[in-house]
Amino acid sequence: MNLHYVGHADTWDEVVIHGDLEAGQFMAFYIEADQILAALANGYTQELIAIAELMRLGDLPSAKVLQQEPVDWVRLLKPPVTA
Repeated sequence: MNLHYVGHADTWDEVVIHGDLEAGQFMAFYIEADQILAALANGYTQELIAIAELMRLGDLPSAKVLQQEPVDWVRLLKPPVTA
C-alpha cells in the first residue's frame, strides 16, 4: 500500500470513502462543517495532486460534491475551454 495525504485535519465531523478499501484503491476525505480539510488516498495519485492544487488555489468545492461518485478532480482543476 502506498498512501498519500494532502491537507490538514486535527479534527473532523465525518470521513467519506470513495473506492474500495478492501481492494486498496480508495480515497478518504476528512470533512468538517461541509469543508474538505484533507484527503488520504491509495491508487489515486493524479486525483490527489488535483485536490492538493485546488486546496492551494482556494478552489476546493464544498463536501457536497462527494455525494456523487466518482468526482472528476482533474476536470474540476482545469477550466473549461471556450471557443
